[in-house]
Amino acid sequence: MNWEAIGAMAQIIGVLVVVITVMYLAIQTRQNTLAVQASVRHGMLSEDCQLLYRQMDFPFVSVQALGRRELSDDQLIQVASWLLALFRMRESYWLQYRTGSIDAATWETYLVPLRGVLLTEMGRSLWRNASAMGVITASFAEEMDQHVARMPPTKIMTARELLGLVAAE
Repeated sequence: MNWEAIGAMAQIIGVLVVVITVMYLAIQTRQNTLAVQASVRHGMLSEDCQLLYRQMDFPFVSVQALGRRELSDDQLIQVASWLLALFRMRESYWLQYRTGSIDAATWETYLVPLRGVLLTEMGRSLWRNASAMGVITASFAEEMDQHVARMPPTKIMTARELLGLVAAE
């Protein structure tokens, strides 16, 4: 019996076991990453839908944000609360983006409503005040401020224009 040959075979088998184990772990890690990303996106969609449902319950949120109607103090609190919820949700999504839990394309789609709000006078005012009070993380506020400063002016469309019921002016 050649002990050197047996030892060499054992080393080769050991190396193969290590390589197979590393490959298995890489596959498992990739599958886990995809599952985490899917879970994060599902949570984001669920939160976003809840925000939209609140807007359906209180349509004056959009009307006031567009500056087309005077509201009572109670309604203004509802609008401000809705906007703060939007700010905080987008801040959370931004953190998810920065940590790699969501990709750039997903982040960009969730950024669209925040851009629209930050183009309104009310949205900008609440954003500045919330940022100054520390309600929004300073780094997120700075990045969004820079982002908004680079945005070209855009017309905010009415619901009828968005739905194609009337031509945009």
